[in-house]
Amino acid sequence: MTSSLDLWIEYILRFSHLVAGISWIGSSFYFIWLDSSFLPPEKPRHNVEGEVFMVHGGFYYQVEKKKIYPGEIPKILHWFKWEATLTWVTGFFLFGFLYYMRGASLLTNPGVFPLTQGQAILLSLAMIIGCWFIYDLIWNANIIKIKALSVFLSLSAFVALVYSTTHIFSGRGAFILVGVILGSLMLLNVWVRILPGQTKMLKEATAGQVPDYSVSLKSKVRSVHNTYFIFPVLFIMLSNHYPGIYNHSWNWVLLILLSVSGALVRHAMVTNNSVE
Repeated sequence: MTSSLDLWIEYILRFSHLVAGISWIGSSFYFIWLDSSFLPPEKPRHNVEGEVFMVHGGFYYQVEKKKIYPGEIPKILHWFKWEATLTWVTGFFLFGFLYYMRGASLLTNPGVFPLTQGQAILLSLAMIIGCWFIYDLIWNANIIKIKALSVFLSLSAFVALVYSTTHIFSGRGAFILVGVILGSLMLLNVWVRILPGQTKMLKEATAGQVPDYSVSLKSKVRSVHNTYFIFPVLFIMLSNHYPGIYNHSWNWVLLILLSVSGALVRHAMVTNNSVE
């Protein structure tokens, strides 16, 4: 009975995580593509910076890109935030159910590094939290003003993360933990760096002030980061089906190569408007 119940819990969590993830990834792909596809309107219109025409399902759609100003705030404004939250919540519960319970047997490997269940859980949580502060510091424009330096430090930190996790946890556990960390960075980007900026500009416009649009540019940077994380995270989600990869003696190198390759594929999609 317990085994059957465990399977149902795992199935429900996996299905919920999959559905939420598809919604989040779909909206991310769409808006990144949309933002790169806007063209100046043929006939200039007030507060319209760009427009794009689309066809889908037998109907034609015109989307305009605008800034918000006092007195021009729409009555209904659709936000895209709960897809990210539900994806992370269901994913973290699934991670906890499979890798924290049963003595953390899927997370640890005595042949790699001896860890108790409690040590493995606390160390993984510390890494999830700590990686956010490191990443957020690296991309704080007030501290590091050179983008190339931030990119270099990010790649170096990622290599250090992959190497350390694969030499502390089991191969399968290390891969999934890296995926959880990247997913957590994505969620915190949404709630800590993207949504507060959007909310701030909306409040300024509501109060009759012209919003500070430098905030939107900072938010966009984190949104672009999130779209580059997608393919590496998707690979990691599927990696538990391929023990030949996560149990390989060079598993940390394989994870780095596959993650960077996924990010580069996404970069090609972002920079090529012909990819739809």
